[in-house]
Amino acid sequence: EQRQKDQEEQRLKEEEEQIINSEEEKKELPCRGYNVLDGNADVSDNEGHGTFVAGLLSAKKDGVGIDGLLPKNIKIMPIKAITNFQGFTYKGKVVSSYIARAIAFAVNNGADVINLSLGIPKVIETPQLISAIDYALEKDVIVVAAAGNNNKKKNIFPCNYDGVICVGGIDIQGEKVASSN
Repeated sequence: EQRQKDQEEQRLKEEEEQIINSEEEKKELPCRGYNVLDGNADVSDNEGHGTFVAGLLSAKKDGVGIDGLLPKNIKIMPIKAITNFQGFTYKGKVVSSYIARAIAFAVNNGADVINLSLGIPKVIETPQLISAIDYALEKDVIVVAAAGNNNKKKNIFPCNYDGVICVGGIDIQGEKVASSN
């Protein structure tokens, strides 16, 4: 198992070192994920939230369960940037630094849309994260972020940032769910 992880990490490093000459070439690459927390390819979801959201988007249209929202030709690039944090840090770094790295990785590896099913308080809204979002928007990457789930009329970052599409929850009748900001 460790040998397999080591090989996967080496493969990921080699891919990152490749020089890609055009946006078209980036789009032709296989869609592999990255764990910015630990610097490896282990994108397993300890919380289940990211996997749940990806499933809503990409569920197979086969008449069983739900139909995903995306056409078959769309790829999902899983990037792990959040886990069970104690406070707002992981391994001594503020959470927003990992989110910024994840955004940069996605942009640099051909993402057209970045979904941030997360929200952070103003206290950890860092210049590094603001720069990463600016970078994505400058590269014409669509950035979507969660409005939050605590029924507040309070802005949370990055949903409140200019240029970011802010998404809240609705019920089957199209009404705002009670928990959604």
